[in-house]
Amino acid sequence: MNAFMKYLLFLLLLFTQFQFKSQTLKYYSSLLDRTDISGFESTRSFDKNGVILSKKKYHPLSVAVYGVLSYYNFKESNDSSYYFKSIDQVKYFKDSTKVNLLFDGKGIGLPYKVNFWDLKAPWYSGMTQGYAISYLLRYYELTKDEIVVPIIQKIAYTLIQKQELGGTISKTKEGYTWIEEYPNSKKSPQVINGYINGLIGLKEYVDFFPNDTLAVRIFNETYHGAINSLEYFDSPTWSYYNRAKKSLSNKYLRYQIYEMKHLYEIFNDEIFDNQMRIWSVLSNNKFIKSKPKHLKYPYHNISLPTKKLANDRYGTELNEKTLIIKPDTLKFNESYSSSKKFKKSLKNTRASKFRKSPKFTFLSFLENESILSNYVDITHAKINDKINIQVFQVNEKMKLKPIDFSSYVIDGKVSLSFIKSDIRNLVFRIEQFKAVDSLQFQLNFHNSNIVKSPFFNFYKSKKMQLSKGQLYSVDLGVYNTDKVKIFFKGGASEAEFRKSKWKAKNYVSDSFVPDFDGLYQFMIVFDYQSPLSMIGEFKLE
Repeated sequence: MNAFMKYLLFLLLLFTQFQFKSQTLKYYSSLLDRTDISGFESTRSFDKNGVILSKKKYHPLSVAVYGVLSYYNFKESNDSSYYFKSIDQVKYFKDSTKVNLLFDGKGIGLPYKVNFWDLKAPWYSGMTQGYAISYLLRYYELTKDEIVVPIIQKIAYTLIQKQELGGTISKTKEGYTWIEEYPNSKKSPQVINGYINGLIGLKEYVDFFPNDTLAVRIFNETYHGAINSLEYFDSPTWSYYNRAKKSLSNKYLRYQIYEMKHLYEIFNDEIFDNQMRIWSVLSNNKFIKSKPKHLKYPYHNISLPTKKLANDRYGTELNEKTLIIKPDTLKFNESYSSSKKFKKSLKNTRASKFRKSPKFTFLSFLENESILSNYVDITHAKINDKINIQVFQVNEKMKLKPIDFSSYVIDGKVSLSFIKSDIRNLVFRIEQFKAVDSLQFQLNFHNSNIVKSPFFNFYKSKKMQLSKGQLYSVDLGVYNTDKVKIFFKGGASEAEFRKSKWKAKNYVSDSFVPDFDGLYQFMIVFDYQSPLSMIGEFKLE
């Protein structure tokens, strides 16, 4: 295809985007939130048709993953190069010399042509079959290419066949239906991360083909298996790669956390949100040692422990790296009796100067250097006096627009959290209800977005001796956060307690009734929404 034809096709695509919008395909967050496409490309090459290669060979999972990555990069940027990269990957799936017809032509397998562990080539992965479905459905949304529809159906047919027959479906020892990443493998049965990608692909398939009754039944069974099998992959302090209890790397646990986030976005089932929170706590300060080029945030702490900040409040202190300016103690130095005079003078105000009326103190930083901030501590000798604070943004016409913020007073310090702004565009208005002769403030500006914010904060209680059948009420203050989950674990003895583990299904809300006499511990995991997201003392009464 020459450059001119590609350009015409791209213009046609931009037009048709307004005519066709998918109602079934959810954002593939487990891939997009953690993977950088340029890093993914940097370690791979391409064949003459634009199909991506891994170590100069076709790797069907990489082809599907790259197709999905390119699809979303095109959607987000409208860069036509990503459009063509995405549609080029379909050439692999349409090429009968690269894929295998199975089950008397009813199925298509995406072959791995190498021996791996105890598997002999060719073998077919449920993870790859599912990812391919996800890619091809997105390809179809872009192009409306009807040729790909039977290919999708045949890939799904292979996915939902029993592993003994050449498909990818197995049963766990508890009797749950499972999608195998490595079908028929004794060394690596029931891998959870690959299973989830297979489940996502199957979910998207049955949304698109609801009349495929076998696929719908297998999907329902595998979904039921997912929500009931999560606890079998955990130890008291970590998670396993598979049901053979293969050790799990930091990289894979982080991958599984993003997968739980993805499943929660698809199904809105609290079990996945709970598991994501538990694994995020286990992953704290356990980073990926060698930074893979394709990962966006290998050193991101998904969950941070709380510290006691003051009185009964627990939150997360800002990392020192987020401190961006700490000015000397500031004093007001000119007074104005009306807000009109203040607005007129605002154009010429100097950096770090207060403007005071009989009732209000204004602070602006118009001439300061450009610094982004979303958080400020204001320390004032009389901060415990009754005061009212407002925050404004200054527009080009020097008009003040109020902005929303969260606030909290700790030991004579007011902490404000607001949308990220250049401090040159900020004005603070402080209303004093008690007259004072002089005002002295110190402001510490921070940008908590310099380091990627955690998803969660967590707090672990001390061990408690509780009685079977006793009703305990939960007392917990919650501040500046929308969602809090309280998990528990326990054991009848110290030895049993050490063997216990956090489970996604073991959580409490307003009250708790123990199943046995023994030691219990509680873990509070709450959404981090700003540096002012906090909880109070956790108590059982």
